[in-house]
Amino acid sequence: MSATSRAEAIPQQIPYHGHVAVGEVPFQGNGLFKFALVSPDASQTFWRNSPDTNPVDGVPDDAIAVAVDQGVFFVQLGDTSVPNMTQPIGPGVFAAGTAKLRIWFSDGTNSFSLLSPDQPFGSVPYALVAATLSNNPVLTTGGDNIAIGNPGVAGDTGTIRIGTPGTHHATYLAGAVKAERFEGDGSALTGVPGTLRSTENVVGWGDGRYGQNQGPPNLNHATAIAAGFWHCLALKPDSSVVVWGGGEFGALDMPPGLSNVVAISASQFHSVVLKQDGTVVEWGAGATDSTNIPSPAGGFVRAAAGAFFTIGIKRDGTVTVWGDNTYGQQAIPGGLDSVVEVAAGYGHCLALRQDGTVVAWGANDSSQATVPAGLTGVQAIAAGDSHSLALRKDGTIVAWGANSEGETNLPPGLTNVVAINGGRGHSIALKRDGTAVAWGFDEFGETQVPSGLSGLTAVAIGSWHALAIQPLSRVDSSLVVAGNVSAQAFLTTSDRHAKQAFSAVDPESVLTRVAGLPITEWSFQNAPGTRHLGPMAQDFRAAFGLGPDDRHIATVDADGVALAAIQGLNRKVENQTKELQLRDARIDHLEAELVELKRLVLQRAPQSIPASEETR
Repeated sequence: MSATSRAEAIPQQIPYHGHVAVGEVPFQGNGLFKFALVSPDASQTFWRNSPDTNPVDGVPDDAIAVAVDQGVFFVQLGDTSVPNMTQPIGPGVFAAGTAKLRIWFSDGTNSFSLLSPDQPFGSVPYALVAATLSNNPVLTTGGDNIAIGNPGVAGDTGTIRIGTPGTHHATYLAGAVKAERFEGDGSALTGVPGTLRSTENVVGWGDGRYGQNQGPPNLNHATAIAAGFWHCLALKPDSSVVVWGGGEFGALDMPPGLSNVVAISASQFHSVVLKQDGTVVEWGAGATDSTNIPSPAGGFVRAAAGAFFTIGIKRDGTVTVWGDNTYGQQAIPGGLDSVVEVAAGYGHCLALRQDGTVVAWGANDSSQATVPAGLTGVQAIAAGDSHSLALRKDGTIVAWGANSEGETNLPPGLTNVVAINGGRGHSIALKRDGTAVAWGFDEFGETQVPSGLSGLTAVAIGSWHALAIQPLSRVDSSLVVAGNVSAQAFLTTSDRHAKQAFSAVDPESVLTRVAGLPITEWSFQNAPGTRHLGPMAQDFRAAFGLGPDDRHIATVDADGVALAAIQGLNRKVENQTKELQLRDARIDHLEAELVELKRLVLQRAPQSIPASEETR
C-alpha cells in the first residue's frame, strides 16, 4: 500500500491481511494480537491499537481477539468498533514517511511473542477481474460487502460483491489497490458474479436423528468443531461455544456464560473446553467436578476428552490425566515430557512429543496403545474408540489398533493430508486441497463424504456422524489482476504447508536456459511512453514451462528462475575456482620441479668441463 503525507488522503482504518504459524504449523483458532505502527528502524511508534501504560516496553495494554484460519487472519486496523481497538489511525501516522506494522501474538495460553520482522504493508494478495471496469476502479468496503468497481454509478456491471470482510476463504482481500486500469475478458470468472456461492459454515453427514449432522441456525461461523456420541461442539470467533445434537447424560449441559474458550474436545457424552487463562471446563457423563479438575502452575495448554476421562498438557510440556482409570489411563509413562499434542480414545491415551515421536498407554486390547516401531516425523495424532492415527510431516497417515470395521485400512494413495480425526470405528482425513476422505464403519453413511464438498478447513467424526467446516462465500474460479498496482511490497503465499508435488531443480540447467532467453526493451501498447525491460511470456513459457499460460509471467516464477540461475552461476564459479586452484597447484609443482632441475644442472656443470680447458 502506498503512503502519502497529505492528511486528507490518509485512511482512518487500514485493512490488513497476515499469516501466523507456531513453529512450522499454521495457527488455527482464535488468536490474540497487539498491533503498533512503527518507523522502519523501530525508533518511533506512530500508533497502537490501545494505550501503553509502560512506555519502556512499547507494547499495547490490550489484545484483540482475531479468528485465524489455517494461519491466515484479517483485521481492520483503527476500527474502534472492534473490542480493544481503541485508537483510530490519524493523519499523522504516515507524516514522517513509511511505517511498518509491529505485531505481538499469543495463542491464548502462552505469553505474547513479538513477530519478527516488522511487517510492510502489501497490496491485496488476490484481486478481481470483471468483464469491464472503467474510470479508475477502487476498492471499497461497506456494510457486509466488499466491492470492486465504480460504487454509486448506476448500472455499473463491473462491481463484484464478495460478502462479509474477513470471512472470505478462497480469496482474502486486504490493503488497497491503486491501478491505472484493470484488464480482463471475464473468462476467469464465468458469469460474474455467478461463481460466488454461499455455503453452510458447518456441514455434516451421517446419522442425524438428533440434528447432530448439521449446524444450528445460530451458528454463523466456526473456527473449530468437535463431535461426540450424539452431540457436537463448535468454537466461534468470539471465543464462545455452541453445542447441539442429542442431550443424553448431560451432553448438552454446557455451563451458562462460558466464554474466552480457545480449544474444544468431545468424546462419548463428555465435553472439554480449554479457556484462555489455561483452565479447563467439562460437562456430561465422565466430566470431573470443576473443583476437582487439576490446576497446574500456569494452567494447561492443551486438553482432550476420552470416554470418561480427560488428558491435559501442562505448560511445562508434561501431561496429567484425571477421571476414569479403568484401563490405566492415569499410568503416565515415566519421563514423558516435551509434549505438544494429546489425544484420547475410549480407554487409551496418545501424546505427541516435540521431536515427532508418539507415546501411548492405557487400554491395549486391540494394540491401540502399541505404537508402531520406528514411527517418527509425526505432526498430529488422533484416537478413535480402539484405534490410533498419526499424521506424518510428509502428509501420509500411519494407523494401528482395532480394524474390525476397517478403521485402520487406509485408502490407497491417501497423501497430502493436513488433519485427521478418529471415531467409534472409522476415521477421517482432511487433504491439502480442501477435500475430505473417510473410511471404516458406515452404518449411517458417516464415511460417505458428500459429492462436491470442497474448500474444507476442518473435519470431525463422532460415533455415527461427521462434520466439516466449509467457509462462507467461496469463489470457485481463480481471481487475477492486470495493470499497474502500486504497493511497497507484494506478499506471495510461500508456506511449505501450502505446496505439494515437489521436484528437484538443476540450477545449472536453469542458468543455461536463462542465458538463451531473449531479453528486450519494450512498451505496453496502452502506455507507449513508458519503457520496460524483460522477456516475452511466450519465450518464458517455452524455456521453463511455468505458469498457467503463455501470456503471463507470474512473479513467483520469475523470482524462482532468478534464484535458481544465481545458484547455477554460483556453482559454475565455484567449479571454475576449484579448477583454477588445481591449475595453480600444478603450476607451483612444475615451478618447483624446474628449480630442482636447474639446481641439478648447476651441480653437474663444473664436472662436465675438461681439466685441460680449466688451465687455459
